[in-house]
Amino acid sequence: MRTAGAISLSYGYRALPWLAVKASGTYTGLYQKTYHASDGSQARNVSRHYVYLMPGLDFFWLRRPCVEMYSGFEIGAGFVVANDWDYSSKSFAGGQVTLAGIRVGRGKFYFMSELGYGMRGIATAGAGIRF
Repeated sequence: MRTAGAISLSYGYRALPWLAVKASGTYTGLYQKTYHASDGSQARNVSRHYVYLMPGLDFFWLRRPCVEMYSGFEIGAGFVVANDWDYSSKSFAGGQVTLAGIRVGRGKFYFMSELGYGMRGIATAGAGIRF
């Protein structure tokens, strides 16, 4: 099975110095080729496309001029469109818990990394822009 990993876009608003309210959207695509057991020829391509929309909160427990650390959670809805043996789509509840996240940067730009569990996986990394 192949995947490009999870691709996310988030927007957060600092309601208090230690609290951010945010919303995120995440896409994950999974692709697999299936083969006939009798002769090994390709039977079909199977794919699943997941989209998650989740509001959440981040709690900042370390705030320094160039480093911030935080924990948080998101709860929302997930949607999947699958082309397995039949074409189907489903919706379900989804979420992400961030046990520890770090943001490093000064000025407008920062880099971030998170450890957690949920729809985006166990470890994430990325970059951001402050408005």
